[in-house]
Amino acid sequence: MTPALLTEFSLYLDLLALSLEGGLDFSVSLKELIHMNPHSQVSQRLEYLLTQLALGHSKKEALLMFQKTWGHPFIQNFCQTVLYGWKQGISISHLLKEQADTIRTETILQMERNIQ
Repeated sequence: MTPALLTEFSLYLDLLALSLEGGLDFSVSLKELIHMNPHSQVSQRLEYLLTQLALGHSKKEALLMFQKTWGHPFIQNFCQTVLYGWKQGISISHLLKEQADTIRTETILQMERNIQ
């Protein structure tokens, strides 16, 4: 996954967290994010997740399929965080913000290592 794609994904996590804090549910939040920038790679991948939900898969099944399509540790972490939050009945917005910060930090460190 490229640094630009990781940075974009971290932005989506921040916006998803804000949407959830604003009272939107998970699916509606994703739809709004995709609508904002329908041609981005992140939007296209999130569209896959929404499609799986629309096809009648449970949120858990859809997230696990989404996780397999990307196969990146940050995506796995995102999916597991969302599943954990739903299972425990807790708000995931704070966790998503922390994930976004971690992704940005790791991306910057990776770019710095590539420069040296």
